[in-house]
Amino acid sequence: EVKSNATNDFITLQHTSGPKSYIGSSSVGSLVLSADEGNSGNTSRIEMKVDGTERMRIDNAGNVGIGTNSPDDDLHIANNTQAGPALRLENQSVSTDSNTIYASINFEGNDNSAGANGIRGSIVGKSLSTNGAMGLLFSTASAGGANTERMRIDSSGRVGIGTSNPSAPLSVSKAGAQIVGEF
Repeated sequence: EVKSNATNDFITLQHTSGPKSYIGSSSVGSLVLSADEGNSGNTSRIEMKVDGTERMRIDNAGNVGIGTNSPDDDLHIANNTQAGPALRLENQSVSTDSNTIYASINFEGNDNSAGANGIRGSIVGKSLSTNGAMGLLFSTASAGGANTERMRIDSSGRVGIGTSNPSAPLSVSKAGAQIVGEF
């Protein structure tokens, strides 16, 4: 069944006696996929198949599974190879300088009453020069404080805790003090 109204065009799909699902478009250009629009089933899901094999699923709890048909978390990526599943975060900029961020993973809170709103921690892949050298920056936020770099692994594998410029395989420093230790 094909329907149209002032804001949406959609195709309704329904098994003989099952819940209705639809594919549609909105007046703002959105593509809408809806499984069990009337919420009459309790195991509704959206399955995406390629070459007859399910590759991705959104279950009725909103969990997304890639490579699994039973996602256990918000995003569940699985495969059955020795290499294991991979996640790639790619910066496609063709210009790199010492401030280029290749990718970030941010941990964000929304509790304003506890001072736990905004980005509370992050892992950032950052260019350290114009020659492709990259470091990993680990940041956390104290109670009510800002997200601040606490540890860094530079492009040579040196680890700095409390310093952004480690000079030994492990450099430990405390703000306002001399180097506490280098190992």
